[in-house]
Amino acid sequence: MPEQQNTELNPGSIIPLAIRAVDITSVDLTNEGYRGGHFVVDVSTRSSAGQTVKVTIQGAVPGSTAYYTVLQSTALSTGRTILKVYPGLPGTANAIANDVLPHTWRVNSTLASAANISYGVSAHLIV
Repeated sequence: MPEQQNTELNPGSIIPLAIRAVDITSVDLTNEGYRGGHFVVDVSTRSSAGQTVKVTIQGAVPGSTAYYTVLQSTALSTGRTILKVYPGLPGTANAIANDVLPHTWRVNSTLASAANISYGVSAHLIV
């Protein structure tokens, strides 16, 4: 097997930075041998003070159309948040999962309301 290197996913390949008023789910992504990653959530603007987004990293249940939660953020309103998934890290609710990144995974975002918010999700995968 060739030596694996840490990699940076194109931010457009998960959830590109854009203004939205609806929930978004990325396409299924295939993990090619990475143990975990840093998932960068950038929230830049929102149209109402109460608008937030929750970001969830989900694993696919093999042989099914179901998904399970690996890590879910708190309600994010502005700024940059780093969510971490990696075996051996000290687990911290809504921020760090002491877990591996599943073979098939995706990112789901859920908005608090139908008001506009600008956000995106990118990742650095780690061997």
